[in-house]
Amino acid sequence: PIFSIYRPSPGISSSNIYFGSASSSSLLKLTKVFSPVKGETVCTDGAVSGQHCDITVDNVDLTASTTILNALQFFYHMISGHSSSHGVAVAEGDSGGPVYDYQSGGYAAVGIITGGQTTTPCNSGGTTCFSDVVFSSAYRDFGVLNMLLNN
Repeated sequence: PIFSIYRPSPGISSSNIYFGSASSSSLLKLTKVFSPVKGETVCTDGAVSGQHCDITVDNVDLTASTTILNALQFFYHMISGHSSSHGVAVAEGDSGGPVYDYQSGGYAAVGIITGGQTTTPCNSGGTTCFSDVVFSSAYRDFGVLNMLLNN
């Protein structure tokens, strides 16, 4: 999936997201940026695992850490959620995919997938799947920086 920061030509951005598999040409038009609250339900969409619209937001100000190139790295002000059906939220290879929600007449950008926690069986084998997801805040990344969703 490609989020609205993808720039196909110099100076042009898109307010559309691709959803479905990595080869999908299906688009959703984003009309706003949305900051979720705890308990809100959102959708994730990864190139590997596809669309999941049963993600319940658990934490809206998470500090996450991971080891990158043998150094501990911290990521602040992240959002976490879980699959309310106890199924797949994301899989390895879904990072960079959109997190979005349908809000009063249009789709809203919520965030960008950064990782998963708590392994769970995959629907289609061959990768590692997670029932929990961590993602960045589209409101913080795009709204506060005053980036507009252009047509």
